[in-house]
Amino acid sequence: MSIDMYVSKSKAQATSTSQVCQKHLEGYEALQQAIHQFTVDSPLLKGKAYDSAKAFYSAVLLPLVQAGILLTEATEEAVQKFSERYQSEVDSGDLKESELEEQIRKANDLINQANALQTKITQSQLPETDHRTQLNLNQALINSYQTNKEELEEKLRKLRAFHASSPSIFSEIASLKQAIDQGIAQTKTAWNSSTGTFMVPKQSDLTWTETIKNKYEKYLELTGTALMAGGYVSTANVVRAEGKASIKKN
Repeated sequence: MSIDMYVSKSKAQATSTSQVCQKHLEGYEALQQAIHQFTVDSPLLKGKAYDSAKAFYSAVLLPLVQAGILLTEATEEAVQKFSERYQSEVDSGDLKESELEEQIRKANDLINQANALQTKITQSQLPETDHRTQLNLNQALINSYQTNKEELEEKLRKLRAFHASSPSIFSEIASLKQAIDQGIAQTKTAWNSSTGTFMVPKQSDLTWTETIKNKYEKYLELTGTALMAGGYVSTANVVRAEGKASIKKN
């Protein structure tokens, strides 16, 4: 299968993905705030069921929501980075592997034809001046074909190299998805109908939450650093950063 890259489509995908991600983030933030209010700001809600629910929400649901935030942010960033890295490392325009291969083949044919002509000119009985002129002109043509071929080969090399390395752009997504899958699985077995309470998984089954906690704290620090440094951060991200900082303090 040919490796194809369409810059305009990639840019459009990055824009639409960003819009979808922003909506998802708003939902996650609202959910995170609701969990915070339930677990911290609802002292009147007491009893075994409520206490177990608060413990479960804090231990599993909150990290799960934070993992969703991280996954959404990582997806938005990766899709944007994919387009930017292609334009930086490969080319600013569309490229198709099959077309480049065909263009290289044609360039080779032209070089072979020009070399054959060069041999004929060398063996011809033309006057010396004409002979030298024809050789020089034909050599210039060969050089032009060769340069064009090398440029095409370089584009093809860069396209293939980008294709091979681009999965690393999305590596963080796979890691976060794995953590989310673990969290979702734990929500399905949390409710104990016989006791009417939620069961918090044992600590050895919550290692994924530690991973998320560390990544989320780093995410908050990076977001705050960007704000303090005057870096570009969307209005939605500013609001989120301030809200997260407030929740973290509490």
